[in-house]
Amino acid sequence: MKIENRGEIEKDYYWFAQQAGIPTPKSFEVEIKKDEIKFKKKIEQPLILKTELKHRQYERSFIFAANSEDLEEKLK
Repeated sequence: MKIENRGEIEKDYYWFAQQAGIPTPKSFEVEIKKDEIKFKKKIEQPLILKTELKHRQYERSFIFAANSEDLEEKLK
């Protein structure tokens, strides 16, 4: 299995982890508009947005936020 293949195959490593009872990160539904992102449901817990770096295949950058409103504001 590739290192980063979430969403590319039906049974990715998150699926295998969940089957083994290993906790995995949660994901939340959002609406992406022209220059903003809106959560469909308000989230009242700390969030980490993992973003891809186009020039590096396996590295990521992260944006930390106190809740969904804080993250929406940081992404404007």
